[in-house]
Amino acid sequence: MKFPEAFLQWVWLHQVFNSDDLKTTDGRAIRVERPGEWNRGFGPDFSGARVWIGNQLALGAVEIHVRSAEWFEHGHERDAAYNSVILHVIDDDQGLVVCEDGLVPPQLVLRDRVLPQAWNVWTHWMRNPDHLSCRNHLGRLSNPQKEEGWMELRRWQMKERVDLVFQGVAKRQGNWEQAFLARLFSAWGFHHHSEPFAEIFQAIPMALIPRLQGNSLAMEALLLGLGRFLDDPQDEYSKSLRAMFLHLQIAFQLRKISPYPWKNTRLRPSNFPEFRLAQLAAILNQSPSLFGSVLGANNEKECLTLLSASPPDYWSKHYRLGKETGEHSPTLGEKSKQILLANVFVPFRFAYFERVGHEFEKNGTWKWLERLPAEENAVTKVFQSTPLKAKNLGESQTQVYLYQNFCRLKRCFECSFGSQILQFPPIFEP
Repeated sequence: MKFPEAFLQWVWLHQVFNSDDLKTTDGRAIRVERPGEWNRGFGPDFSGARVWIGNQLALGAVEIHVRSAEWFEHGHERDAAYNSVILHVIDDDQGLVVCEDGLVPPQLVLRDRVLPQAWNVWTHWMRNPDHLSCRNHLGRLSNPQKEEGWMELRRWQMKERVDLVFQGVAKRQGNWEQAFLARLFSAWGFHHHSEPFAEIFQAIPMALIPRLQGNSLAMEALLLGLGRFLDDPQDEYSKSLRAMFLHLQIAFQLRKISPYPWKNTRLRPSNFPEFRLAQLAAILNQSPSLFGSVLGANNEKECLTLLSASPPDYWSKHYRLGKETGEHSPTLGEKSKQILLANVFVPFRFAYFERVGHEFEKNGTWKWLERLPAEENAVTKVFQSTPLKAKNLGESQTQVYLYQNFCRLKRCFECSFGSQILQFPPIFEP
């Protein structure tokens, strides 16, 4: 039987294997002083390891594979990041490996050394039908352990979000405003219309949005026209929008997005795409630099105010063009504002101040989410009756990250909570 790589990583982290007469594949004695820090991102699996190999103390990284040949399958021999590997830990020895700098790292085979009780713990958790395998054991964590778990997850979550921000900014040649608006358009579609909203943004010449700022009819016509909602106007308001869009289309050589099967069935009316685009047009219309306003906000309340602009009165009696309804609020709901704050405003603000080195502003940005109420969704309900119930928006956002990236995938041994519970010997019997 070959052990999964994630299991071997956990075994290495907690050193739950027989270390008697431990040797490399070429016969040198091994003594582990420190296994290193488990790296969940790119690069070697563990960094900062201290391992005696023969009579020399090696300092550096440890990489773990099931088969030694995976070193080459993953392209590590071409990646300078793996030149720091001091030990290659494997289950199946298929031959030596080589680093990008030409050096050959020593190898350790763990096969037949793994403690049987470690595998029993692993299989118990992996076969648990509850997505939250740790549900019955979370109560054993102390408050400091839970806080440590939240903090570690937040760091991972924010790092991933910040990396995406940097990628978006680089894609747009360093233009933060354009990268911010691209992400905002996509997020404004929420779960239902993210892709077509992003396509609408791609169809807008970047110089056009600031030129239309202050002209609510033109801004609204731009978004609705590009989305093909003005192709067959049914009332006077729609006709006026269409006339404005035709003018913009000729003047700026605009091309509408590809025909899209817009979804209205099983949606709340407030999520209908025309209504959402009208709200977005109102937001864009209030400021020549929305991202600049986000950076200038002093707290979360000021940022939420930026999302409070109201579209024309027409939308207080319409969710769709040409279809009148009873009167309702045309502005974005508070829960939707908070989700956009968490998914767009906070990551971009955090990333910008990290890039320019303003630690005070960066650290203060995350605290915005800690002052807002937790969201309620299908994921947060999973944690509702556990000691990990979210107390604020920051924690509920982290719950979603935890569930999607760890619980659902049974990555319990990598999770900041699971790894504390599963420190060997575990604090429970499988």
